[in-house]
Amino acid sequence: MIETRRMHVSRAGRLYAETYRPLHAQMTPATLEACAAPLSAAEALVRRALAIQEWPFDDRTMAKIVGISTGVAPAIIARFILSAIGL
Repeated sequence: MIETRRMHVSRAGRLYAETYRPLHAQMTPATLEACAAPLSAAEALVRRALAIQEWPFDDRTMAKIVGISTGVAPAIIARFILSAIGL
């Protein structure tokens, strides 16, 4: 997924740069008007590409999984130990 994200970010960045080039060369209201829609579309593609997760789970989901497992696992282990010694 990391490679996919990198590829999409690179492609979207190139498209954004190509779309921005006429505006950079000649900053006029007419050029801005002509480039406005393509620039918005290119910017949206860049944002979407950057939003691609590098891992199937984002950091908050992983933190929740780790937090729950570290809380549940000791309780289960303690229960097995206590039942093994008869308490």
